[in-house]
Amino acid sequence: MTAKRPTPSFLRRAFTENLGLKLIALVGSLVLFVMRGTSDDTGIVSARVHPPTRAGYVLVSDVPEQVHVTLSGSRALVNAVRSETLEEINIPDAFSERFFYIEANQFDLPPGVTVDRVEPTAIPIQWVQEAESRFRIDAVVEGVVAEGFTRVRTTVQPTSVMVRGAADEIGELSRVRTQPVDVGGLTAGAHDFRVPLMPLPAHVSYVASQTVTVTVVVEAEEGHRVLEDVEVSIVGGSDLVLRPSAVNVTLRGPRARVEELHERRVIPYVDASGLDPSLGAQPLPVRLRPLPEDISVSSEPAELLVMPREE
Repeated sequence: MTAKRPTPSFLRRAFTENLGLKLIALVGSLVLFVMRGTSDDTGIVSARVHPPTRAGYVLVSDVPEQVHVTLSGSRALVNAVRSETLEEINIPDAFSERFFYIEANQFDLPPGVTVDRVEPTAIPIQWVQEAESRFRIDAVVEGVVAEGFTRVRTTVQPTSVMVRGAADEIGELSRVRTQPVDVGGLTAGAHDFRVPLMPLPAHVSYVASQTVTVTVVVEAEEGHRVLEDVEVSIVGGSDLVLRPSAVNVTLRGPRARVEELHERRVIPYVDASGLDPSLGAQPLPVRLRPLPEDISVSSEPAELLVMPREE
């Protein structure tokens, strides 16, 4: 079934019937709308605070970054005032009073908007004498280097740093430390770390850079091993004997290298090629076949008597 279209007379009646009531309703709506925009309202905005400065002094009181201002007035006007349009509070430099008071008339507001409350209403101002001093920088090291190695040296560059701030807080400092440096698992070599310095007390700051270079030098752990009664060979001669015929050999070097060196590679000998047998028993130094460069070696005794063999 097809729906019937409204006839022109129906549309006319929809707009003209009860016209008086409809006009009253429209006017009432407009009045409410206007009253809503002009009725009293409140709102809170923030004003940024700029702290003062004073040559030779440090401000140690807690100055808030912002104060909160409660406004009242028509809703439209209050809503039009935003934090970015509110006048900033500049505390005069070298301000010498104990408190800086914030008054309502400090703010430039449009007509019809008033200040109900400011929080806080007073900002404490406390100055202390400024000082400057230089302190040694100590590296803070954590962790353990790899097995078989040892940390032999730790240096910091620069070695000291200048700080500036409240004199009494600087007086309580004895040194400046770095953030921890983790040396866990390091092997042989010089290892550089760029690390920041530890934070300072609240009213003290670094004059220069807050980052330093910590160098950690790691070497193979020193090993020590003694081979006893190692037989000594004679080269460059015949019919000769040694007294004694064996020595104790001491090996020193990287622990792992010393421990893994096979004793067969340790060969002590004396060179009798220039010996004059007619002179009888003569002392000759004990020498050893070449070993790895990182291993040092010595013998006890260091010399042996070489003499002709008795028939």
